[in-house]
Amino acid sequence: MKIQRYEGTADYGDRSLHLGGYSQKKSTYRGIKLLIIGALCLCVLAALNTTLLSKIPLFILPAGRPPLCLLFVLACGYLLGEKEGCVCGLMGGFMAECADMTPLLGGIMLLPLIYCILGYVAGALADDWLAKNLPSFEVYALLGIFISGMVDLLLSMIKGGDISFMHYLLGSLLPELILALLTAPILYGFVYLLKKRIDK
Repeated sequence: MKIQRYEGTADYGDRSLHLGGYSQKKSTYRGIKLLIIGALCLCVLAALNTTLLSKIPLFILPAGRPPLCLLFVLACGYLLGEKEGCVCGLMGGFMAECADMTPLLGGIMLLPLIYCILGYVAGALADDWLAKNLPSFEVYALLGIFISGMVDLLLSMIKGGDISFMHYLLGSLLPELILALLTAPILYGFVYLLKKRIDK
């Protein structure tokens, strides 16, 4: 009886080929799990944003709501990687836009593109420049929300809205930033635990 050996497996016979296939299947299974769990989480967060957390009072400032979908996208990109952040950004932007029912520019859905870019950049920065911890994530989250708000203001002005920068900053963007600062640790911790659970 002849035993056939596979090429490129001189040390362990066909064992390395078997382990490679197993690793690829495991990676695919992990990606599918992340996709399903991410979509479910974004559905819940979008529903919370438009119902229970639609208006949270903030003492002197006007009432606001935390951008939960964007924070979840940034946390996924920050902790899981740029590809995961990019895919999660597409889903998160779509969920947020559907929940608000107010497209940014004449019926064109631009939030998926904005969230996708921010999620990808979060993963790229976390790998190359920032330490993967909560304080640096909060700094990037506030920066991402500020950029998203500025794009929203610019598109509103392009549509012909008469909006002053200070009124938008104090009445809309500043409450969002404060609420994001308070809710970012919760979503960061949730995604961190989710990553540990899936990686096991």
